[in-house]
Amino acid sequence: MKSYTFLVSLALLVNSQIALSKTTQEPDQTKNDNTNQPKSSKENRKQITANFGTELSYGYNFVAGYHFLPDLIAEIWFEKDLQGTSGCRRFDIQNTNYFGIRSRYFFGNSFNISAFSYYVRSKYNCVSFTWADGPKEPYEILRNQNYASLGAGFSLGNRWQWDNFYLGGEWIGLGIEKVVKKYSTKEPPLSGKVIISRLTFGISL
Repeated sequence: MKSYTFLVSLALLVNSQIALSKTTQEPDQTKNDNTNQPKSSKENRKQITANFGTELSYGYNFVAGYHFLPDLIAEIWFEKDLQGTSGCRRFDIQNTNYFGIRSRYFFGNSFNISAFSYYVRSKYNCVSFTWADGPKEPYEILRNQNYASLGAGFSLGNRWQWDNFYLGGEWIGLGIEKVVKKYSTKEPPLSGKVIISRLTFGISL
């Protein structure tokens, strides 16, 4: 009788220990599963304070951003445009620089809308020609521009955020400019800023 009682008590003790070990292990297992899952861009933005990067365009640029909120970034940017103009025998861009500020707001995980304003200083010469003229014909100065403008616009894009870097694209954007100062007698062209499928990337802190 005593041995039977001892065996029953031992069995109950073993069962209670097994049940206790299961309950203590299950939260740890859940925790490990959650830890192994990759974070979304929205979650990663909560850990970011600042970004430094660039956008691939016809020239080169630099962008620095500060995260006021996980879904709201304020950016400053500089860009030098090296794009030429067709119809010019000699096109010399001496100085076409953009200085701007931009606010970027995220909707959901990566989609974002940005609004920007900028100052552009442009100075260049363009000499026209036709193939029929031949190499000895005198050239006509088609453009000799030297002016400063202010512009504003918006763009749509996606940006995916990881722990230490980001990757994205500015898919489409448009800026409208107004000349504020002319440095030459030539009338500045009607101009603006068009953004189409720009790759963006950089580091995050």
